Amino acid sequence: MNIGWLMGSLVVVETVFSYPGLGRMMVFAVSNRDVPTLQMTVLVTAGICCLANLSPTCSYAYLESARCATDCQRLMPPATSTVTPQNAAVD
Repeated sequence: MNIGWLMGSLVVVETVFSYPGLGRMMVFAVSNRDVPTLQMTVLVTAGICCLANLSPTCSYAYLESARCATDCQRLMPPATSTVTPQNAAVD
């Protein structure tokens, strides 16, 4: 995923075409030395990148476990136990 590259290019596009957005807010914060606003925009951008990279990993793990469980149930016969509580040996 190129979410980081996409977020970085937002700065250029929003500055060139005068679109209001997160990239333009970053440029404004840097030019006015507004540290809290810059920290917030960097935190939001990093959070978006982390979520964008984490979501495919989690969804793949979920779908893979469901597929493996289905394959295991299909391939393995049901387990039958010959020892039940009624006929278990008592010491």
